[in-house]
Amino acid sequence: MSEPECVNLLEMFGETYKIEYDPAYSAFNVPKVKRDPWMMVIPCYNGCIFPHGGTLLCWELEGAKFCVHKAKTNPLFTIHQVGDQSGAFLFDVKDFKAVVPLARPRRRARRPKTPEQAAAAAEVLRKHRERKNADDTP
Repeated sequence: MSEPECVNLLEMFGETYKIEYDPAYSAFNVPKVKRDPWMMVIPCYNGCIFPHGGTLLCWELEGAKFCVHKAKTNPLFTIHQVGDQSGAFLFDVKDFKAVVPLARPRRRARRPKTPEQAAAAAEVLRKHRERKNADDTP
């Protein structure tokens, strides 16, 4: 019996967004190519996004009353489960870009690609440290 297909979040969105795994799944010592796509999660400021099967993704919210109301009234979403301040909403992977402003998925940290970018980042960090040290002095 073959396992049903789902969206591989790491392949589709791993370059831009943080990909984590369900706490019940241990990805320790498992090569990236063999990790279970069903257990992948994109953490968001407003809940999390995970595969639901086929091309469907689920955006799960908890304690975000305003976002739940917005999702209820948005035609992109199909209500899967809903409460006053929590809910689970299904949407197609092709609509991911439209969901980003609502869900606010966490982005991956980016390293500078060129020496000029690295020097500019180092300069910003130096100024920040100087300002912080100036604030800390009595």
